[in-house]
Amino acid sequence: MSGGLGVLYIEVKGYGTQYLIVTSDTRVTAEAKLVDLRSGQLLWQGSATASTAEQQSNSNGGIIGLLAQAIVEQIANTVTERGHDIAAITSVRLLSAGSPNGILHGPRSPLYGKQQL
Repeated sequence: MSGGLGVLYIEVKGYGTQYLIVTSDTRVTAEAKLVDLRSGQLLWQGSATASTAEQQSNSNGGIIGLLAQAIVEQIANTVTERGHDIAAITSVRLLSAGSPNGILHGPRSPLYGKQQL
């Protein structure tokens, strides 16, 4: 895409919190594609997901510990919109060049043109 124009399309595939019996999980999934505006050629596509489950630790406090942890997590997910924080992590994963499934390096990067699609 030397000197060409491109457009980045992003589609949010999932956004929200799922409440389970002993836990809750806020998850954001997005897919993106970069298209050359002149030719319509697909230059790159990728997807990323982030989840609060990645940050949760399993306690060994038995069922009472799991229930207490679930109550705290559900209150935290309700009081603070955790989806915004998780969406930010998803964006970084998707739009950081060089990350797995992330966007390609641009023409000013020394790694430009050296990535596999």
